[in-house]
Amino acid sequence: MVFGIVLNAMEFGTYVATGAPKATGVALAVFAGWCLKVVLRLQCLKFGSCEPMTLPGFSFGTAAEVLDDDAGEEGDDFPKALHLFTQALAANPALPVTRRDLAMLHYELGDLSAAKDQLIDALRLAPDDAWSYVVLGNIFTREQDWDSAIRFFTKALDLKPGDPYALNGLGAASAKSGDEASAMRHFEAAIEANPHFPEPRFGKALLLKNQGHLDAAAETLESLLREASPGDARSNPVFQRAEQLLASIQKEIRERGGPTNPELL
Repeated sequence: MVFGIVLNAMEFGTYVATGAPKATGVALAVFAGWCLKVVLRLQCLKFGSCEPMTLPGFSFGTAAEVLDDDAGEEGDDFPKALHLFTQALAANPALPVTRRDLAMLHYELGDLSAAKDQLIDALRLAPDDAWSYVVLGNIFTREQDWDSAIRFFTKALDLKPGDPYALNGLGAASAKSGDEASAMRHFEAAIEANPHFPEPRFGKALLLKNQGHLDAAAETLESLLREASPGDARSNPVFQRAEQLLASIQKEIRERGGPTNPELL
């Protein structure tokens, strides 16, 4: 599922072509350019290692190559994008993907209430948009409302069965709520759905470590570092944390007199 910038451009193009005032058309054209830049930056949202906001189907590296990166620092981008998102929605409120994107921007700016309001409006316009439910699940995970997070991730999976991002989020929320069996089941399902997705392997390793299964945790981290790949720049810290956690676990195994070579575990 591409994050929506292409859909946004199509929505805006249709709107301008069907009689939008010239000034509004100019604003929307500027908006589309800013959105492409800012949406790419939003891929680097820090939702935590087990609550990813990875954008499936959209390559950060490839898209970044076609961008002119001289439009200002990131800190300038977000307020400008917020203004342009708001301006576009004032001109045409019936843009569900734009509302979802604006919700993610509010999240980045720390306004979770505004993010939820935009997602509610987006779902009124597009009630079958599974990704909006994933975003809501991530927001409630950040608020440590595990029951709500589980409910929204489950709804996303009802709409899009087998989605690895919803499965991973559900695994993380289940682990935090204390349902370790459900957490393990959903982490493993996310890994099966997308073997290159690093976050569910990291979540599984944390769960195993917390259960005292150090050998299995080390093996899971080894497989993460060997088989997973970062889908975008936001995933890089997961690999760094995996290396740190693996070193810590291997040290603990050595202190207990056990092997640290994964082939011997």
